[in-house]
Amino acid sequence: TTVLGQANNIRLAIGLSLTIVGVPLWAFHWRLMTRHLIDMPVETRSVVRKAYLYIVLTIACSVSTWAAITLVQWVFGNRTFSGFSASALFIWSMVWIYHWRIEVTQGQPTNTTKALRRLYLYTTSTSMLTVSAVGAGLILNVVFRQVYASLTDYLVFSGEVWMGSMKAGLSLFLVGGGIWTTHWVWFARRDYESTLRQLYQQVYAVIGGVITVLGASGIIIYQLLVWLIGVSTEPSAAAHFDFLPPALATLIVGVVILTYHAVTAQTEPTIGISAAQNSRN
Repeated sequence: TTVLGQANNIRLAIGLSLTIVGVPLWAFHWRLMTRHLIDMPVETRSVVRKAYLYIVLTIACSVSTWAAITLVQWVFGNRTFSGFSASALFIWSMVWIYHWRIEVTQGQPTNTTKALRRLYLYTTSTSMLTVSAVGAGLILNVVFRQVYASLTDYLVFSGEVWMGSMKAGLSLFLVGGGIWTTHWVWFARRDYESTLRQLYQQVYAVIGGVITVLGASGIIIYQLLVWLIGVSTEPSAAAHFDFLPPALATLIVGVVILTYHAVTAQTEPTIGISAAQNSRN
């Protein structure tokens, strides 16, 4: 208890010292910047100011994502409660909301500032799609593993381990999927002329989806041929085909990502043209 008390006291002292010194300094300089912006509204076009906003938004989103995943796992009973995660989620969520309101209010008056906004949106969309895809893969792997075990009576891990994987997958999928939906579906909607949007769709999502599907399919076909040819080193069919649950989970996730983004990429130019024509009319 004494050791834990000393550790908490040290953390408290560090946190208070950083807060007492850092918050007033930030508030002072931010107020100076705000007054300067009122005197010179042209400063809304400043690339440095926008870069600051999006760097803070990226950091706040990253920390909040980690903290939210930790807390969701605690809700599912997959880990102990972390007061640091709860406080980090609250504080950094407030930081993100505050800076995002400033970003929305000021808008993007130049092509450069608009490019910075897009860089933030599509970088976040890419990372959160990855997090949610990993989570979905873990969930499907657990489901397929249970089905495979019931069909073959072949178990490698205990049920407790697999339930832990399910909870971890759910936390990644729920948090990552929620943030991805917010940034991609809502914040980046109608941004059809963006080159970064095309890179996200075509290079990461579509090509990445194709690579994932081909990789999973290749593993399945290869292992099937190994069994059919009779060169498998496993003692039984159940042991040899134990690769199927994770391979099928990866394949399905890849197909879903590929299909969604391929369809979206094909329909968006038409939507963009229609919107442009409507705006002219």
